[in-house]
Amino acid sequence: MRTIARGIKQNNRSSSAVDFWRKKGFQGSRSQLVSMQMISTTQSQVSFAILQTQPNNAGLVYGFEKRLNISDAFVVLSLGLYLGRTATASPNTNPTNAQAAITKLYTFPNSTVYTAAESANLEAIYNSSLNIKVGQVNWFPSIHTRKFYRVGQAQQGAGPAVVTPANQWDGADYGMMQLIPTITLNGNGNNEFTVTLPDSVNTAVPTANFSNSLVLILDGVILPNAAGKIDLETKNTFATQFGQ
Repeated sequence: MRTIARGIKQNNRSSSAVDFWRKKGFQGSRSQLVSMQMISTTQSQVSFAILQTQPNNAGLVYGFEKRLNISDAFVVLSLGLYLGRTATASPNTNPTNAQAAITKLYTFPNSTVYTAAESANLEAIYNSSLNIKVGQVNWFPSIHTRKFYRVGQAQQGAGPAVVTPANQWDGADYGMMQLIPTITLNGNGNNEFTVTLPDSVNTAVPTANFSNSLVLILDGVILPNAAGKIDLETKNTFATQFGQ
């Protein structure tokens, strides 16, 4: 059984957060941000593009990505880090928008989906650290990425489970982690989400016509036209009330 941190369900937490910001004069709504970065080389770090004006490392903003507009602010309540696998015309190539749109997301390097060598290399993703820096504040110097590792009780490879290439998916919050304290991203500021691997790791697909990626999903409250308008006192009040 999965336990939601401190017994607060995410839907209730988000609704309360929306109400808080509306009372402060910001017409917030629950929303998500999504950023995709390809990991088809030997690398030691992956940095995510957060703003609508920032291309990913494929030089694009894919249609399924949801980025932050420069005029808006976004209050992060929880985040998830997923492995993406995209069928492409040849190995290790940047997908087209249509190909990226049908990317499958995984919460662990499933050895019946990935090749044996690929699965072994991708385990390094879950022995890495995630750093979150907004402006000049280093909110989270290091979150161990094992926090995002999820392996369902129903496993592939034996019996009826072998007929499907999808691993178990347990609801919208599967693979998500709540953040304490709450942080606010600004469209007119610097928002850095960086995964640092324990060593330089070959994350490329060895043979098949696929490409790998990391997909960051942020769940929270979008505040239109609020970039740079949320003062520290308001942010601290919110963090104290909803960061428990």
